Amino acid sequence: MVTKAGHNCDEIHIVFDTYREDSIKNGERERRGKSKEMVVLDVISLNQNVPVVLENFWSSSIGKTAFQAFYVEWLTTNYQGTKPLYLGISPQAWTVSAGCASPFPRLNCTHEEADDRMMFHVQDILSHRSGPTSITLSSGDTYVFVCLLYHITVNWRDLGLKELWLVRNSGVRRS
Repeated sequence: MVTKAGHNCDEIHIVFDTYREDSIKNGERERRGKSKEMVVLDVISLNQNVPVVLENFWSSSIGKTAFQAFYVEWLTTNYQGTKPLYLGISPQAWTVSAGCASPFPRLNCTHEEADDRMMFHVQDILSHRSGPTSITLSSGDTYVFVCLLYHITVNWRDLGLKELWLVRNSGVRRS
């Protein structure tokens, strides 16, 4: 899915939220999880059964963090693409190529929300490229759109941004 979405791109960035124990957001996450029968998986493996109701799994911060670790490991083994693949998993960023995941300190970022770290990744792309650059982001969060409007005006005006596209993924399955 990732390589298909990035077929016209020079590089692909995947940015995750971070789930910290001392987060001010934990109260809200806990409240959301209590309304469901939360499924907590602290380790995820390839042959593990997937919870029947995924919403119950996604309400667990522990499960989301375990999924991120599994996904990095899976990509390290299975990513066969030729394009650079960057993973923003706070606080450390990674670059993945066939069979190898390496730290990529330039993209290290401690922001808790992926929405904020996406802006950091865009800034990095624009700062390290010469010439006109087109960027496509995928997010279902209105906050990302608002942040993009700000950064286009304040930070990216003179960095060669030619086009910026936001694909809104609403969680509705597309065929």
